[in-house]
Amino acid sequence: MSVVLIAMLAGVTSLTGSSILGQNSQETSLATQAARGAMESLRGLEFASVLASFNDDGSDDPAGSNTAPGPHFDVNSLGAQEGDVDGLAGEILLPLTSSGQLVESQNRPEFGLPMDLNGDGSIDSSDRSTDYTLLPVIVRIRWQGRNGDRELQFATILGEG
Repeated sequence: MSVVLIAMLAGVTSLTGSSILGQNSQETSLATQAARGAMESLRGLEFASVLASFNDDGSDDPAGSNTAPGPHFDVNSLGAQEGDVDGLAGEILLPLTSSGQLVESQNRPEFGLPMDLNGDGSIDSSDRSTDYTLLPVIVRIRWQGRNGDRELQFATILGEG
């Protein structure tokens, strides 16, 4: 009887673990698809308008005030983590300072900065929001999974041309 009970317990534990892995895999797949879609949206825009389209400032949107998507987006079937201010799981992160400037000399290793963003051969502390030729971007998905908080992010550097 003990042997049968132990075997059944092992089987149930195995099935539970397999179910959790399947749920995690499905959530990760949804997050990956959403992140890839966001990357394609970035690449589909005119390069010079990417920064203005996905920053937090609606007043500089290329087609007029508050017409661009901004940095936050919904991810189908994945809810934002508890406490998320905008309630959306997806976010496009740009290497902007707190005052909204794009500065090459920032120490932001997650974006690969410092880096020559305007291609002039030097790294300085000027705002490059209007003359960048390279733009580091991170697409991040943070969601409340069935088994706790989860996060996935992709980083890339967009280039003009």
